[in-house]
Amino acid sequence: MQRKIYIKLIGGLGNQLFQYACAKNLSVKMNAELIIDDKYGFLLDKNFKRKLQLPSNCKYNKIKFSQLLFFSFLILIKKIFNKSSFYFNIGNNIIIDETKQNKFINNFYSIANKFKNIYLIGFFQSERYFLENKSLIIKEILNNKIKNNKMKKLSKSINKKHIMIGVRLFEESPKKIANNFGGIESFNFYKKSLKKFKFSKIFCFSTYENFEILKKKIAKNINIINKKKGYKASDLEYLLLLSKFSKFIISNSSFYWWGAYLADYNKDINIISSNKFKNKSTIPNRWMNY
Repeated sequence: MQRKIYIKLIGGLGNQLFQYACAKNLSVKMNAELIIDDKYGFLLDKNFKRKLQLPSNCKYNKIKFSQLLFFSFLILIKKIFNKSSFYFNIGNNIIIDETKQNKFINNFYSIANKFKNIYLIGFFQSERYFLENKSLIIKEILNNKIKNNKMKKLSKSINKKHIMIGVRLFEESPKKIANNFGGIESFNFYKKSLKKFKFSKIFCFSTYENFEILKKKIAKNINIINKKKGYKASDLEYLLLLSKFSKFIISNSSFYWWGAYLADYNKDINIISSNKFKNKSTIPNRWMNY
């Protein structure tokens, strides 16, 4: 019988892509069936009300109710009997909980490879979880198109002299939750980082709606791009737009990370990333950070 990889999706598009990439890589390496819970992980998301955002061309099987019950049972049993370890196994089944890990799990594959059915929960925010099949995964994401006309026009106008700034202020998050993501990056980070680049135009991506504060704290001449400015497109379309840039300054956001990462695949990029990512393995060594 074929091996199976199970994963529960949580969070926004950036997190979902990390989770999918990790599970997809395992499934290809092990010639295993990929089964995803792309529904029930969002039911308890009362703060952010996230939903499935993976590109529709991502290939996997949806979890069946009977499989979900056993997955939930494993989560519960691990919490009761083996809370201190990141994994727990029963027979040929193993559950790996990456949620509380702050760096790449070095023996992740060697542990998972011993079992027939692998159940994954966590964020897996490092390219090291999917490097072996990086090209396959990135091509799958990039094999999508921007449909919004305003966004499409902007995409065609971007050149190497333009710089993208990705600002995440976690304004939609309760203050006590913001620290769970590594904390909020200061405006001074963006201002200082700009001095490291030569550019002709600044594009600022942020869901923050006080545009005057952004201009005052970062730069007066920034071009703010968000839905309030008329760019009413999906998060995936925004990612595809970000991939057109060659210069990046990004906060500790998995969403902006993927925008830069997709660009990094196609061309040489210059990037400064915040070092406030909770997982110390998130930022590739080739990227500048402070």
